[in-house]
Amino acid sequence: MWIPETEGRSAPQDLNPQSRSCIGAVARLSTLQPHGVGAASATSVLVLPLAWVATSLARDAAAKPVLFQFHKSVGLTILALVVARILWRTFNPPPPEVGEPAGLALIARVSHWLLYAVFLLMPVSGFLLSAFNGSSTQFFYLFPIPGFEKNEAIRNLFQSVHLAGQWAVYALVLLHIAGTAWHVAIRRDGVLDRMLPEQKPLIRG
Repeated sequence: MWIPETEGRSAPQDLNPQSRSCIGAVARLSTLQPHGVGAASATSVLVLPLAWVATSLARDAAAKPVLFQFHKSVGLTILALVVARILWRTFNPPPPEVGEPAGLALIARVSHWLLYAVFLLMPVSGFLLSAFNGSSTQFFYLFPIPGFEKNEAIRNLFQSVHLAGQWAVYALVLLHIAGTAWHVAIRRDGVLDRMLPEQKPLIRG
């Protein structure tokens, strides 16, 4: 896990409260950056149930195509988030890792980049299987994204990729949940605290 150089340091006491607050916010933000796929992970909470419900409906159900359009729209949103995140990370490399065993750091990096790969693969394969079915995508019913000429062989290929990718999503999300539980319940190293926004103490009147 990334631990910024500011971790464990307090702001200089000669700064005014506004400056100390600003420094604290920047330090907290730096701890959040390695977990940028969290936005895509959170959005996947929406995209998966949409697919589950849509596929369970009868073929002639009026809600079925609507749910699939929202499923594809959320998927393309995830794609945009992940691409933006990768571009941001390219120009803003993380601080050096400290205080983490080399093996655990490697596992964290690999699982992190696997999540990037899956969150790129799933929306791309999902869009292409729909596009090569000759279907357009109504992006949240704001504007259409046209499909391609229908090609059953290519469509089936991307459908297989998309269906296989969902199991990778389940596995990687469970791995991250298990890793978080391990840090919280076993190591108790404060990793989760560094991932969460800073909480201001409640002042009772």
